[in-house]
Amino acid sequence: METLDDLKIELESILNIYVNAKIFFQDAEYLHNPDTEKEKKTADRSFFIRRARIAAWRSAIIELCKLYQESRNENYNLIKLLNSLILDYESTEWKRKITKKTIEGFLKEINKPQIQTIRNNIKTMRDTEIAHTDRQKDSENKKIAIAFKEIRVLMELTEKIIQELKSNFFNTHQIFDMPESEKAGGILNIIGKYWELRHEGIIH
Repeated sequence: METLDDLKIELESILNIYVNAKIFFQDAEYLHNPDTEKEKKTADRSFFIRRARIAAWRSAIIELCKLYQESRNENYNLIKLLNSLILDYESTEWKRKITKKTIEGFLKEINKPQIQTIRNNIKTMRDTEIAHTDRQKDSENKKIAIAFKEIRVLMELTEKIIQELKSNFFNTHQIFDMPESEKAGGILNIIGKYWELRHEGIIH
């Protein structure tokens, strides 16, 4: 990857995968753990929401695996990108924008035991819990609760690396936060209000 144009295309594709993963993750986390007791009752009562939160969680796992599974089949992979930057470093037009030591530092963080464990757990969840749907509901919910804590650590590291790459190479700042209006709480309030109106006989 010798030119900045090639790097920009690769990095933007990785960013798109990550943003999708974060959106799915935040939806799943909120639908499992809403802010209010009223929303929680709505989520637990609605068969649609129960399906949606499982689907969002599985989608988040699949997207994160694209970024971190070391495979020839994954074209836009964060580990593959960093290795490529190191391999091509001396022959590139951009090497003055970032040190080789900095890139090696990103890989070192990704390969720390804690992060390695999380990456392995995500891959295992994808291969076993998502590829096979014959698991007990209670077991799956327990695994999801554990996964939230792990995934958040991996996502914080991912944002840090993407942010530093974009800042060094393109002098841009990436915003990762989702607007409040787009968060999953909105659908819970809509469904909850619908049930209230039905209970009061206003709609049927």
